[in-house]
Amino acid sequence: MSYLAIIEHFPYLGLFILLILGGIGFPFPEDATLILCGFLISTHMITPFPALSVVYSGILLADIFLYLIGRHLVGLRAQIFLVSGIMRMPVLKFIIADAISSIFTIAVMVGVGYIGGNSLEIIKKDVTRIEHIGILVIIILLAVYLFLSYFKSRRDKTFL
Repeated sequence: MSYLAIIEHFPYLGLFILLILGGIGFPFPEDATLILCGFLISTHMITPFPALSVVYSGILLADIFLYLIGRHLVGLRAQIFLVSGIMRMPVLKFIIADAISSIFTIAVMVGVGYIGGNSLEIIKKDVTRIEHIGILVIIILLAVYLFLSYFKSRRDKTFL
């Protein structure tokens, strides 16, 4: 089962898993997952409170996991969480700082996805309106063409 199928059938679990896997190095960027969460909220596929709870806990667990790896694997300095562990930052201080900063990251990225989802609905409505106008214009042009063709053929017959 692909990760998209997991999100489709189990959206909350899917978001959580994507955040955990992305946090430990798999190619699922945290920001993209948060934007996806906002999009799913805006399209009413998931509800805000459970979704935000799931992504918040997923981010924190992934970050704590990286912190703990950083406490035992000196030399892996790719991310701030690893550095915090390598530098022996107290766990409670790390969790508090990460919990506070994650709120802002979630707010921005989920907000972007939510706005994007709403914009998509607006664009869909505009496209539908444009399609209707386009069909109407085509019908009018066809009617004018048939009208002119009819009178042109009648005019040509009267001169014969």
